[in-house]
Amino acid sequence: MYKKYLKNRKEMSLIYNGYDLSNIMSFDIACLSYGQKKSFRKHLTNIFFAQKISIPLFNDDILFSMGPYGKRVDYNEIIHHAMSEVDIKNIFKVEEKPKLEFLFSLKGFKFTILEFFKRKIDLPIKSKLILFLTMLHYINTIELLQKESISWKYKKYCSFCSSLPLEAIIDNYFRLHNVTTYTLQHAIYSFPNTPQIDIVTLDNMPSDYILCWGEYTKDEFLRYGNIPPAKIKISGYPHPIKNLSPYEIKGRCRILFLCSRKIYSDENIKIIRIISSCLNEIDIDVTIKPHPGLDIEKYRKISDSFGLKFYESSSVSDALNSKKI
Repeated sequence: MYKKYLKNRKEMSLIYNGYDLSNIMSFDIACLSYGQKKSFRKHLTNIFFAQKISIPLFNDDILFSMGPYGKRVDYNEIIHHAMSEVDIKNIFKVEEKPKLEFLFSLKGFKFTILEFFKRKIDLPIKSKLILFLTMLHYINTIELLQKESISWKYKKYCSFCSSLPLEAIIDNYFRLHNVTTYTLQHAIYSFPNTPQIDIVTLDNMPSDYILCWGEYTKDEFLRYGNIPPAKIKISGYPHPIKNLSPYEIKGRCRILFLCSRKIYSDENIKIIRIISSCLNEIDIDVTIKPHPGLDIEKYRKISDSFGLKFYESSSVSDALNSKKI
């Protein structure tokens, strides 16, 4: 899957009005290359619309943005830590469901027709057409963004994750206007030998610099070999560090199972089944905590069906500190 993604991304090495489409479409290419299903009808409709991105006019030298990544308390902690380091209070929240404006770029359509079908993209016909429609939609969005008047005075731009489409478009936009761009580390990648879809955030780093947590994570980025050393800057760990004492189990053994995100949903269910099958043999107290990106109510029902406790905390630290676990 990973090799297919790399091949398809290389095939999509296209520049439109200075915007690197392989950067912008990298996550979409990965999703389709890894076999994720997408709605053809929705993408067909979107070719006649552009996503409205209005650059805010804050009285700051640095603009921070948070993409449409759901209600993630941990993500907010990361970006607000970076903002506090440079005394910035304002944040540009790229909407979850941004306003769509009718826009069909004839120039973009011609460019896409001429360039896309030359590419030897290793995808089924339906997935290939979805990628074609996605490219048209992003080009419409680029065209609309370019019509924005330049009234801002930012010297630096820091996205939460410039590897993903909307913030990638904004990152390209600012670099074209000679603004230095940054993005934030928000996780540790740990599948170097069996690359998962998460690796897109390492393979696709359009920003001038990535701000990582410390020497260890910098060394990990360098070990993967996908990010040039000059692009990596250490900005500090965004969460409070606690010195923990050795944990002593008293009474029943308690387990907090942290479900992984949607792409690993099948694995989550399998592990829950395994844990449940042990309840009659081992005296354990089990609590299920879903990943913030999962269907919370679905996992609540699954937990109930297996007779397991359920904890809907906003963060892992809250769960661990809770007296309910």
